[in-house]
Amino acid sequence: GMGLISYSAYLWHVPLLVFARHQHYNELSLSVTMTLIFCTFVFSYLTWKYVENPFRNKKIFSRRSIFISSLAGSLFFVAFGLFVSNIYKNNESEMAYTLSQNPVMVTASNVDERLFVKFRTQFENLDPDLLIIGSSRIMQIGNHNSKMNSLNLGVSGASLEDHIAILDLATSKFNPKIIFIGADPWLFNQNSNQLRWQVLRKEYESALYKFNKGNVVVGAQNLQADKVLNKRDFSQNTRFLRGKYT
Repeated sequence: GMGLISYSAYLWHVPLLVFARHQHYNELSLSVTMTLIFCTFVFSYLTWKYVENPFRNKKIFSRRSIFISSLAGSLFFVAFGLFVSNIYKNNESEMAYTLSQNPVMVTASNVDERLFVKFRTQFENLDPDLLIIGSSRIMQIGNHNSKMNSLNLGVSGASLEDHIAILDLATSKFNPKIIFIGADPWLFNQNSNQLRWQVLRKEYESALYKFNKGNVVVGAQNLQADKVLNKRDFSQNTRFLRGKYT
């Protein structure tokens, strides 16, 4: 009866509905809806017969075997996750070089985007007319839709410090005709606690040093320790960007 497969139906209908909405852009026709209902019943019945029922049979699966199997499966997925997460760990330099030699590159999601952008400015051999800086909101902009020779150096959740550091890195090497900046709502939030920018702390401090002293300094290693700004200065950040773009 319906009661026997109700739990399986509850589990199946959500992923089926989500997948269908994704494929059809949230516009589900009557035929698609009826197909989803039919598939839900079919998958629910098969799950009840070949998964639920066997697990209820103590002759086939004892508590001990279920526990051992669950533990082994959990350990496998944890080990697999750790393995995958370390494949590209601390490998941003190599990936940046690879991208400079190839038009497309597929990588894992555990990349430090700020380090990747830093190394990309070092290895990139393009001469971009359009330089794009900002957060993940503008990562979609590139050669395919800008109609210009573009270089996108956006990073997720870019803060004001990220903008300053990446801008200085990029303009020290490239001479773009246009600089496009994604001014996200949080960009000028004086109370922002976003600290991912600290990966580029030396580059950020170097940029502010040049701006304040009017000197061109190559590399953060040339800075004198007592002249480096050791804390965030919101008003100074704002003046820096205004000085660059006005």
